[in-house]
Amino acid sequence: MACEGRIVSRVSSADSIDFKGRAVYIRDIEVQAQRMVRNVDRLLQAYTLPHDIVGLITHLEKPRSLDDFYQAYEERPFLKDARNCPCAADICRPECPL
Repeated sequence: MACEGRIVSRVSSADSIDFKGRAVYIRDIEVQAQRMVRNVDRLLQAYTLPHDIVGLITHLEKPRSLDDFYQAYEERPFLKDARNCPCAADICRPECPL
C-alpha cells in the first residue's frame, strides 16, 4: 500500500492460534506477546530491515492488560520506541480474553 510516498506493509504478527486454527496460550498475554516479538524479529531479519520501521497496533480485549503486554517484551528495546496504538478490541476471539 502506498502512503505519503512510502510503501507500507500491514502484517499480523500475532501467533495465538495453532496450525489447526485452535487458540493457544489462552489468558497468557506474556507468552503471546513474546511470540509476537519473535515474529516481528524474524520478519525484519528475513528482509534485512531495521527495527526503527516498526509500528504497532495492539488489540486487547481488556485495556488493563496493556501493562502486562509492555512488560512481556522488555527484552526487545526497539519495541519500547516503536509507535504503538493500543486498542480495546471486541475482535478478539471469545476464547482468548486478554
